Amino acid sequence: SYDDELVAQLADEKEQVETQKATVVTAKANIESQKSSKQALQQEYQALFEKQNADLIAQEKAAAQAAD
Repeated sequence: SYDDELVAQLADEKEQVETQKATVVTAKANIESQKSSKQALQQEYQALFEKQNADLIAQEKAAAQAAD
């Protein structure tokens, strides 16, 4: 009957929406994970940059003292 078809169609659409919702939740989790990884990499890069800068300053000081 028409009612049965309508109920079946609504059930199918509900299932599709549930699937889409699950996909969105997964995508959001992946984005959050990538964001965290990016932040960690940026912090690592910043720490490495600061260390290299400090090492360079120390080398320049040592070279200047050796020249004296």
